[in-house]
Amino acid sequence: PPRSTLFPYTTLFRSASSSKELAALGPAIMLTDSSAYLFFWLNVACTNLVASALAKDDAEEAFTSVSDTLWCGALIGVAMSAALFVCGPSALLALTRKAPETLAPATTYLKLRLLTLPALILTMVLQAACTGSKDAVAPLVAVVAGGLLNLVGDIALVSKLHWGIAGAAIATCLSQAVQLGLLWRIVWRKRAAFGLDGGLLQRPPRPQRLVEFLAFAGPIFLVLLGKILCYNSMTIAATAGGFVALAGHQVINSVFFLGCKFGDAISQTAQAYLPSCLVRGGTQRESDAAADGGDGGDGADCAGEHEDGGEDGDADGGDDHRRHLRGARAAGVCPRALRRSPDPLPSWTA
Repeated sequence: PPRSTLFPYTTLFRSASSSKELAALGPAIMLTDSSAYLFFWLNVACTNLVASALAKDDAEEAFTSVSDTLWCGALIGVAMSAALFVCGPSALLALTRKAPETLAPATTYLKLRLLTLPALILTMVLQAACTGSKDAVAPLVAVVAGGLLNLVGDIALVSKLHWGIAGAAIATCLSQAVQLGLLWRIVWRKRAAFGLDGGLLQRPPRPQRLVEFLAFAGPIFLVLLGKILCYNSMTIAATAGGFVALAGHQVINSVFFLGCKFGDAISQTAQAYLPSCLVRGGTQRESDAAADGGDGGDGADCAGEHEDGGEDGDADGGDDHRRHLRGARAAGVCPRALRRSPDPLPSWTA
């Protein structure tokens, strides 16, 4: 499944504008995109819940899960934007103390990106809804459209109009808004195709569903927290070398995250297909159990045959016969089949 990756475009055109502004992207993105990635568990949870519900042919439950996740994503996005708007400048001041010339452009980028931070989180949720329904083409179209808009915006605003890092932030915001709009319409049409009325956002989730949802996502959040701490610690260490080292770190970091998308694609595909495989496996086991239960009468007959055969064997005193019966019981074979077998030494006695 495709995932939005805007780092390479931004990095490319920042390097064509100013090395200081390129360096400023490091701490600014650490507070925006990295903070949003901390809530990627919304994507994972939504993918699993939607895929599991659709595997059971329960479309209503699937889109109820989408609605619940959208509510959580919207609340988290707004809260995170508000928190970063208040505390972000102070955090940037602490992060850039070794490269003070990057503080002003980093603050500009941060404030502009906060406008569409909720859209970034909601986009992750809607991509998960498409992935959970085994549709990788629709989000690919949205991501490509948003990426092209971001690229064109960077060329126009950064290279042509020389708006600098502010132009890169505006291009990214426009791209994310377009992706959100496209994915919202795509998922809404999927809901309508299942014959469900209404919009994607239903009533807010009940407390019980919210607790179940958060309990499912809790371990994933801890894993993501460990990753974010590792990535951010590298950015903080790069600031100690000045803005040149920070700019170089930003370029390499962008290439690294681009490579991570291949692993993410495999992970998302597995999450989309595994629930249906588990449901089919469970259905097959239930069918086998029902078939075994339907043969209960034959099993009783076989038990009687075991007893009769045992008595006959004792009466005849035949060691071979008793050995055959013991082998049949151990193999779960009815002694009636033993009597019909043309082989004097059946294979289970070997």
